[in-house]
Amino acid sequence: MTQEDKELLLKDICGRLPYNVKVRSYNCEDDIEIVETLYNIDSDGYMSTLECDTLKNITKPYLFPLSGMTEEQKEEYCQLQQKIIYNSKGLVDTDIMNYVNWCYKNHIDCNGLIPMGLALDATNLNIY
Repeated sequence: MTQEDKELLLKDICGRLPYNVKVRSYNCEDDIEIVETLYNIDSDGYMSTLECDTLKNITKPYLFPLSGMTEEQKEEYCQLQQKIIYNSKGLVDTDIMNYVNWCYKNHIDCNGLIPMGLALDATNLNIY
């Protein structure tokens, strides 16, 4: 993995932290791969992360490819894109952030990590 790939993956995962992104992790004690939530905010507003040893063994996040969106998601996705394309207000920063955050919230691979081998396809895994 190149340094550029590592930076892209880190930026992508950091943007997804508030949305309970699932990652593949390697449990050294049991010699198995497991799926875990990287980061959580509980009902009291406290943050929790995986154990420090587990953080060292994270391999890839689980995401959905753009081609795997539901019809409802496709409609919402297109509406968000149209707000960016047909914005007459001038600045589109808010519209772009709404689009990116929607992709992160829905675990959509908007950065093309799956084809690059930097993320795993979550389709049909029922982990979200």
